[in-house]
Amino acid sequence: MKNITIKNYIMVVCKESRGKGLVRVSDVARVLGYKTPSVTESLQKMAKDGIITYIPHIGVKLTGKGKEIAKKVIKRRKALRKLLIYLGIPKELAENESKKLEMVMSKEAFDYINVSQKRKPTSNLKIRT
Repeated sequence: MKNITIKNYIMVVCKESRGKGLVRVSDVARVLGYKTPSVTESLQKMAKDGIITYIPHIGVKLTGKGKEIAKKVIKRRKALRKLLIYLGIPKELAENESKKLEMVMSKEAFDYINVSQKRKPTSNLKIRT
């Protein structure tokens, strides 16, 4: 399973589970636009890797490992969104593009962006909205 696909699944389970606990496989399939049998197969692989807990005919939830991955993805997306807004990209577009960029950007490139943002005083940032 590709890293991008795993992140997509993790983020859907994370978002859909808020306040619910377990997320139904059919809900994950609906959000991603995939067929339920394909989603079931992928989720079973993720369960074997310890990313989610999969309970047949009931649902899925993130494990500690899955939650850590979700936190990293969210942190990266927020940093990229902030950078894109700083560059003058409108908020909504920056939100959408940060999701795409996060999926394909290497750790090395992201680390450089993240360190660069920390060096610049935030009081001098002019964020357009």
